[in-house]
This record gives sequence, structure tokens and C-alpha cells, in this order.
Amino acid sequence: MTAASGTSSPAQTALENKATLDSYFKQNYPDTRMCPGTSVTNTTFNGARGVSWVLCFTLRAGGHSVAAAASLFTGANSSGSVYYVVMVVTRQDSLKAYVAGAKPVLSGIHWKLS
Repeated sequence: MTAASGTSSPAQTALENKATLDSYFKQNYPDTRMCPGTSVTNTTFNGARGVSWVLCFTLRAGGHSVAAAASLFTGANSSGSVYYVVMVVTRQDSLKAYVAGAKPVLSGIHWKLS
């Protein structure tokens, strides 16, 4: 689980931030795709407006592989000068349980909205 925010230069919208994250995953995990039965959703995460979506991909190391999934949120302030990101990554078959277990920690995130 990762949560971060910071300055965007150049300024980016939430959808541009999503494209950046999608590109990162596709460069590092070539089989990255939207998980079946999921879609990109406009949402708010603890006050930050943005989008959420779920990616599926395969982690490979040392001749082993595992189906993984990332539940993602990214947002931006109104000028696009600040980004907000939350990533929850785990095995694909345990994502729902992991996100549910992480909910108390995630609800404790307090963005300094600007």
C-alpha cells in the first residue's frame, strides 16, 4: 500500500496522472490490463477528487510468477499543480480482502488539499 502527494510539474489533471501510472505499469509489467469487470470511476478519496481503477498484471522473479492486481486512485487539485495517489497492490485473488483490511488505514489519510 502506498499513498503519496506532491507537486506536479508540469501541471496534470487526474486523467493525465492516470495515464502516467498506466504507462509505468505497462513499461514494467507488459501484460498490464484493466481487471475484468472493473472500470474507471470518477470518485473522491478523503476529499481529493480524482479517478479510481483496477489493473491486473503478472509479477515475475526468479522463474516464479504470480497474478497481481493494483487498486489505484489518483487525483489532482483544481490547478493540476498537486497530485494525489493511492496504490494497493497484492495477489489478484486476495485484492478484495486486502483492500477491505486496508480500509481503516486508508480512511486515516488526511490530504493537505490546496
